Amino acid sequence: LGYYDYYGHYYYFGPFAVIHKMREDLPVFRELGGTFLVLETQPNFGMQGLNNYVAARLEWDIDADVDLLLEEFFTKYYGPAADPMRKFWLAAERHYALERPGTQTETRVALRPEFWTELDEYLKQAEQEAIPPIDAGQQRFFDRVRLNRDAFEYAQMHTRYSYESLRRLERMGGKADHAAAIKALQAQGPRIEALQQKYLSTDPYWPVMVREYFFINVQDDIKAHQEAMKPKAN
Repeated sequence: LGYYDYYGHYYYFGPFAVIHKMREDLPVFRELGGTFLVLETQPNFGMQGLNNYVAARLEWDIDADVDLLLEEFFTKYYGPAADPMRKFWLAAERHYALERPGTQTETRVALRPEFWTELDEYLKQAEQEAIPPIDAGQQRFFDRVRLNRDAFEYAQMHTRYSYESLRRLERMGGKADHAAAIKALQAQGPRIEALQQKYLSTDPYWPVMVREYFFINVQDDIKAHQEAMKPKAN
């Protein structure tokens, strides 16, 4: 008896808060006689890496205390920024856990502005807590929060673009605003390019924020929108 699930997401790159489910589902699956797991994830560590960490620990020891695993992650990974980053990740879990049942939970959560506003406040607090003092050896904690900030901002850009002005909106019954999409791409292009240069470089210091094929291809997408705006021949 096998079990296939998603602990990462392939078109949404914000917090994908499913730890409250995996901590219930995996032990129950074992009790039902499950013998193997196939868990699809993406190496998008900036906003979904916590899922990978907890899932890996539970696969090794299904009886592990998830609350202790989370606390271990927050304190060891974030150092002086542990408290606001704890609030960040647990707030994301709360937003997902309180969403009504159904498909595309990440869409329904991500389209609520208050979700991003609350998490942004915790990130700002973490950035202040993790500012590296001189000769204090805190740089790594600041950089880890910086990774989360970069991934958070990219997730906002990608979500707004995907759900307000692109093809996914059309599949949801709406109509893409190609002019607005072009304007957004032109405004966000320099920031996206800077993130690509930082996280797609050969420098091994930075982990994967999102995979290279998940970055918005600004120029190609602008051309696609321009083509879509052209009058169609009869």
